[in-house]
Amino acid sequence: YDVSSSSGKKVKELFDTKLKDEMEINAYRNEYESKQLIIYAEETVESYTVEFSDLISGDNHKIGKENIAIYQEYYHYVETLYDSESTMTTGMFPDALIPFADAVRLGMNKIEKGKNQGVYCTVYVPKTAASGIYTGTATVTLNGKTVKNIAVKLRVFDYTLSDSVSLMSCIPLQIGFLFNGELNNTEEMYRKYVDRLNEYRLAVNYLNPYMFGLSDDTQGNAYILDREIELATQAAKDVSVSGYAIRVYAAADDIGNVLDEQIFSQYLRAYVDGSIENNVNLFAKAYVYMGNIIDEPNLGGASEIARANYVCGQFDKIVADSVAYAETRNASPEVIESLSKLRHVVTGAYENGLTGPQSYCPTIDVLSNTAEVDRYRSLREEGKSYWWYTCTQPKIPYPTVHLDDNGVSARAMSWMAKEYDVDGYLTWESAFYASNAVSGQTEGV
Repeated sequence: YDVSSSSGKKVKELFDTKLKDEMEINAYRNEYESKQLIIYAEETVESYTVEFSDLISGDNHKIGKENIAIYQEYYHYVETLYDSESTMTTGMFPDALIPFADAVRLGMNKIEKGKNQGVYCTVYVPKTAASGIYTGTATVTLNGKTVKNIAVKLRVFDYTLSDSVSLMSCIPLQIGFLFNGELNNTEEMYRKYVDRLNEYRLAVNYLNPYMFGLSDDTQGNAYILDREIELATQAAKDVSVSGYAIRVYAAADDIGNVLDEQIFSQYLRAYVDGSIENNVNLFAKAYVYMGNIIDEPNLGGASEIARANYVCGQFDKIVADSVAYAETRNASPEVIESLSKLRHVVTGAYENGLTGPQSYCPTIDVLSNTAEVDRYRSLREEGKSYWWYTCTQPKIPYPTVHLDDNGVSARAMSWMAKEYDVDGYLTWESAFYASNAVSGQTEGV
């Protein structure tokens, strides 16, 4: 923020009332907790650094500084607030987090006179750490001179968070979008996004970024499917991965796009074979998200609801055929049961005529009162479930992950999911960097 502006002065006044000389952090074992350092430049800063010491408790316990990640907050100029209820102001928003070593390497660790610079510091508490109070320092240097040694106090509670993730998630990541922000749309870059989502306990929808080709490329398609099974086997054994989607393809029909039954059957049989060959249940965490075929059918009228029910019927038929195949292959009872209960998530609210979906997925504002939550809970009596999702809608006062919303909003979402018995979270899209409203073309930022 430029503190000479009226909005900047308000922000600085707010921060000044909250600034402390000591950094206090409370965390469980196996948890990440973060704090911000805000540096105000009274003069131009050509370079700055932030370094942490080891955190020490008593004579024998230490949490090494290698467990503390430091990021430079990268500011984007937001000139329009799309949420009319937002209490934020237009201006520079600290959205992206740049690993500090990269910021230094690129010469980005500068601060203009009269401006703030945020530094995001994340402490990971190892599972082996003893409970208690740990202390250390964070040293801030400006233009090569130490200007502040900030006392750090970390309280570690006597409880260890589980590695396993209880809330399933579906985070679409389209490899074609990566070039717009990264100038790189390789599988290696895709994996970096997957790993970072996983670090935040979010699961990408498709483990494998590549799809079957439109041409009859038997060899290429076989490679794609083999890679799919390889990645699913790894994810099935990783307790930190909550789930992954089995890919589906659309086929043209008189009523519109429907499920390509041949390819879906091919996929399910490959997952059966992979489960047997790798001695793992590849269906335990699996689900199907059919957003490329049916999306929000409740908003499209009777014809869209009818098409959605038809596609869901196709799904049920192929699953039943695949169960029969698994039985002939002598798959384990666990694999057969998980396959028979394979979830398919349909974005859209539950309606009486929309009977086909196994997992309904309304926007989070739909579950805004007790009666509606109870109505969704009753679906479990029919063997169904429900997720929720966010996109460009809803907006404040409902929790969002929008840039012009308060950061605590996204944190509240997980607590609400627990309270409302939500089975999973879906959002769109993790790599859609910018949209040109005139041409409709995606652009980099």
